[in-house]
Amino acid sequence: MATVVQTIYGTSAAITLSATGLASDTNLVAGRAGTIITSTGAVDYLVSGIVTTSSTGTAARQIELWSFVDVSTGYYTGLSTAYTGTDANATPNQKSNLKLVQIIPTTANTSVVYAWGPYSIAQVHGGVVPDSWGLYLVHNSCGALNGAANTQIFQYVPITYTSS
Repeated sequence: MATVVQTIYGTSAAITLSATGLASDTNLVAGRAGTIITSTGAVDYLVSGIVTTSSTGTAARQIELWSFVDVSTGYYTGLSTAYTGTDANATPNQKSNLKLVQIIPTTANTSVVYAWGPYSIAQVHGGVVPDSWGLYLVHNSCGALNGAANTQIFQYVPITYTSS
């Protein structure tokens, strides 16, 4: 009898990353890092969401979404030691050590909703799901991101396998 392997998509969960009102940074370094996600037996996580600009848009700019790894307490790949693993403003000290998830080109239109994902965290990190990981967002698209409720959403879906 053959073994059948099935992919199981878990329940979507929010990533705590308070980007509401996040200021624009011309140099694309002063952004926001979300709370660390601790892997719990999933073989992958799909991340997705929306980012909404404010009433003042600028053409030919971008929104960047990056992933980082919790290497050990107080050490996060690319982020400064001032970041503590919780939702907070953050500035990378080695942005080249972060893993790029997506760059979203922006327009001069105002209050635009940019949907992104789903992206595989395993694929972003070279085929392996880190024990603990997080998302970092930075932009130079407008004065500040939209401040209204539910205009900045970050979420993940765990993926596991079962066999019968």
